[in-house]
Amino acid sequence: MPQEQPVADAVARAPAPGFVAATSDTEEGLLFAWKELDPKSHLRMAHSGHPVNDLSYSSDGTRLATACRDGQVHLRKPEDGEITSSLPGHQGPALSVAFSRDGRR
Repeated sequence: MPQEQPVADAVARAPAPGFVAATSDTEEGLLFAWKELDPKSHLRMAHSGHPVNDLSYSSDGTRLATACRDGQVHLRKPEDGEITSSLPGHQGPALSVAFSRDGRR
């Protein structure tokens, strides 16, 4: 029997340099990214160990934010998923995340 593939819970596209990221429906909170025009460029990114509900790229594509079910919001490097900072303090799961239009917040 073929192994089941994870289902994407959320998908985001970077305005530049043309990456697409997705979260999986696994309890591990996996993140994946691809160069937009090269599906073979699959990159399994670092994860928080908790399911990820949503993700968003900054307007310049230099940051990737993730909202996790454990209440954490992480800012990450989009090229490898490394967490550069975390925004704790949510009571309950962080359900969605977005940057302001200018990308500063």
